[in-house]
Amino acid sequence: MRKLMIVCMALALFGCSRSRPDANEEKDFRAIGEPCNGIPRLIHSYGTSGNGNLQFATPHGVAPLGTDQLVVADTNNQRVQVLTKAGAYSSQWATGAGTGPRGITSDSDGKVFVSLSTANVVKKYNPANGNELASWGSAGAGATQLQSPYAVALFNNILYVADVQNDRVQKYDATQSGQHIGTLGPTFMRGDTPDQFVHPHGLGIFNSELYVVDTFGAGGGLNQGGRVVVFNLDGTYQRMWSDNGEGAFLAEPYGIAFDAGSNVYVGEHGGSRVRKFTTTGLYLGKFGRNELGQMQMLAPRFMFAEGCTVTLVDGFDRVAIWHPCAFYPTVMACVDVDGGMQGRTDQQITDDCAAVVNGYGYAAASNDSLACNDFCVVNTKVSRNANCPL
Repeated sequence: MRKLMIVCMALALFGCSRSRPDANEEKDFRAIGEPCNGIPRLIHSYGTSGNGNLQFATPHGVAPLGTDQLVVADTNNQRVQVLTKAGAYSSQWATGAGTGPRGITSDSDGKVFVSLSTANVVKKYNPANGNELASWGSAGAGATQLQSPYAVALFNNILYVADVQNDRVQKYDATQSGQHIGTLGPTFMRGDTPDQFVHPHGLGIFNSELYVVDTFGAGGGLNQGGRVVVFNLDGTYQRMWSDNGEGAFLAEPYGIAFDAGSNVYVGEHGGSRVRKFTTTGLYLGKFGRNELGQMQMLAPRFMFAEGCTVTLVDGFDRVAIWHPCAFYPTVMACVDVDGGMQGRTDQQITDDCAAVVNGYGYAAASNDSLACNDFCVVNTKVSRNANCPL
């Protein structure tokens, strides 16, 4: 009987304990050192409650504007504010009394698209002077209409709009005012099929796929939670997920964003945190409420990711910039403590451990007994996103 122990220099680096980490401990973002310091870091926030410059009243949308600015849909102040990414006030324009600006995005020409949720229309503006340039939609449930539009997204001159109360996604020609192209999701047809939504609030486009944040669509539309549903841009269903990574449905998800490492961030408005996934829905971690033992986030709404940061607006009436770097172990070696892997090659053992290694770097081999004491030894944890320096 062969007992394989691949320890190399691992014993000196990591010790020889056979104990496993407590399964109830937080296992996300466990790296040591800057910039994440063990848990994602709130880099900067700006804004307070009010109606002055750089003050907000229940802001919902935030989006980049060129390389140096961003725009905020300042919902209950019925306006859009333009800020520098460093947090300085630049300008603003009013969207009109009772219009309720929520979703916001910009195009390559620097024009801004805003969903006015209580006016049931999406408008295009020139941010230099606030002049209206075009509009789409009107109040109602007709083929081209909107009821409480929220998120807006642009791709190849097509404007996608989350038509919340009609339980669908509307598509318009972004180059022609009022021109409707099509609809994803039957109006008021709620259910548990991929194209039956329940109040979808969020939208995102990444790698030529449309991600719909179906806020209450999990569990057959019984308000049990939300899900993310992915389509090709022609409307062909691809995949979906609703598990928050901890055995429950996503808690009233709103916003979605994508970083340079192909990671997906979903904001849980009902959970006051942001969860991180792969594009296939594999859970990678979380940050936000109580992740540092204190309230760090409240009801996040829409967001965007640039480089290694996620920028969002939340219930504290502010813009908040987070560094959500998640660090994951790479397998250095595996130790066969009890002989349960006897007869297996070094590479087979390493492959088994790599397949099931968790956020701490410890795991039973996939072909071994759950009761065994075999574990993986890992080297220095590295960032999943090569574009985010340690």
